[in-house]
Amino acid sequence: MAKDLKEFGYQVYFTGTKKSEKLVKLNGFEFIPLFENWFINDEVELDSNESLNFLERLKSDRNIVNHIKKFISALIETEDRQFFDLIDQIKPELILVVATHYDSFIWGLLSYKSGVKTVYLHDTLCGSFMSGAPPITTGIIPNNSALNKIKIYFSWGVYFAQRGFQDMFYGRCIKSRLGFKYGIDKLCEHYGYPISMVDTSTDMLAPKLTFPEMVLCAREFDFGSEDSRRYYIGASVHIGRDEPGFPWNMLPEGKKLVYCSLGSLEYLSREKRIRFFGIVLAVAAGYQHYSWVIALGNGLSVNEFKSVPTNVVLVNYAPQISLLKKADIMITHGGTNSIRECIKFGVPMIAFPLGFDQRGNVARVVCHGIGVCGNIKNISVGNLNDLVQTVMNNTFYHIQMRLMKKRFENIDNEKLGLRLINSILGISEMGVS
Repeated sequence: MAKDLKEFGYQVYFTGTKKSEKLVKLNGFEFIPLFENWFINDEVELDSNESLNFLERLKSDRNIVNHIKKFISALIETEDRQFFDLIDQIKPELILVVATHYDSFIWGLLSYKSGVKTVYLHDTLCGSFMSGAPPITTGIIPNNSALNKIKIYFSWGVYFAQRGFQDMFYGRCIKSRLGFKYGIDKLCEHYGYPISMVDTSTDMLAPKLTFPEMVLCAREFDFGSEDSRRYYIGASVHIGRDEPGFPWNMLPEGKKLVYCSLGSLEYLSREKRIRFFGIVLAVAAGYQHYSWVIALGNGLSVNEFKSVPTNVVLVNYAPQISLLKKADIMITHGGTNSIRECIKFGVPMIAFPLGFDQRGNVARVVCHGIGVCGNIKNISVGNLNDLVQTVMNNTFYHIQMRLMKKRFENIDNEKLGLRLINSILGISEMGVS
């Protein structure tokens, strides 16, 4: 979408903590880091180190939470001046707040206080209790039955109860979690935002403010009722992005391809990842008429896997966009980016949801018939082979994926994100002067 905005004539700036700077600049956009003295190289990140034991992780999380609390207090004192000085410098007409993590609440309040028109940009399918959809953390597929509606209602009750318990236990008792409601009262009071307009009935990782919302998805893929403030603008996949190198000479021409990746976040322990990829390698050995590419991600070495079949290319990092252009099936964790990219290139999925929104994402994949769901806890060579056979040999999944791909293409061609922003700003379709 940023590319569409730039081509139309908008000046596009990215801002935030320094972690994103390299990626943004590699793709040709200007990045302005903020609060560098608080987030040096973005080392302050919860749940970032799978190698720590429970007590070590508890101590690490406590330190991080205390740091963030100090940051919030500093914002209220004078530190927010950095943000407002930047607004005075670049004079934006619109701010897009990426609504993925807790900090979206802080960025939203800063944007509100600046007086600049603000829109949430969702790269997940998180929703709210009032939508009628189940929490994104569940695998429930809605239907019109009364029993299903009761099930969804109670799933929200369970979700809120779990969140409340975690806030109380981890937040108040052992002080290793920020808490869903931390800072709401004093931040809203400081920035003049009515607390009554803060929505906490959401499965987002942060309280939600009453901004219009843009969702990087097609409406037909999501669950839930229509929301007059929520706009679905298509996948917005950047197919020209910078990607890692790859030994393309190891993929024979004309051979079908299975691509496997569990994404960039480490939801599984090292031992569980080794076991998972070992099972994938064992299954791949039985499909010599297919090429397989397996991306191991962080923390594993290619050399740890001794018996790699001749039809498998094993790497740490893979050029996912380039591979999906050639792939027939993807084995995935069900992250929103991977799902959007599979739909973009018409690749059916075998999904093993691991954390946060992935169960809800994969429920949508299964509901629309564009893939199947596996269970990472009881994966074996036998049941993974059954899933591969199901997707390979049943044309239903390929037909359904072609239909979903067409729906996304139609929306992408309409450039709904650009048109919505033009509408908000009162800009004609002729371009920005």
